[in-house]
Amino acid sequence: MSSPLSRAAETADPIAAGLGLNVARRVPELTERSFGPAEGLQTGPELDALRIPGGFRDAESEDEAACRGLAALEALAEEFRGRRLLVVAHGTLLRVSLSRAIGRTLQSIDNAVLNLAHHHAVDGWQLEYLNGERVMTPAHN
Repeated sequence: MSSPLSRAAETADPIAAGLGLNVARRVPELTERSFGPAEGLQTGPELDALRIPGGFRDAESEDEAACRGLAALEALAEEFRGRRLLVVAHGTLLRVSLSRAIGRTLQSIDNAVLNLAHHHAVDGWQLEYLNGERVMTPAHN
């Protein structure tokens, strides 16, 4: 699974091919947080005019992105219950979604590294790897 945005989709395809798989589908809910009219702008007066406390005017909030991203991950976990699933998405969306899933704030998600989370019907989400580093031993195998 991947976000349909080009950077994630173009990353997912060679990863899947290297594993002898195909990307099953592009999931629109896995797109990066939307910055509204600030999307794609570089630092300067145009961007500064859109700044408001906590972000940019008409942008998706981190909370909204976290709700959307976690809902998508939970739907995928339910659909593929008991199976492994590779998801390629975007740093901010993954950071806020996984933060909400595990109940603590993650400071950053690096690009092109392993982040491994387990979903269990009883225990919820457990994060095993973050930015390529083991953070816990999973309670279930």
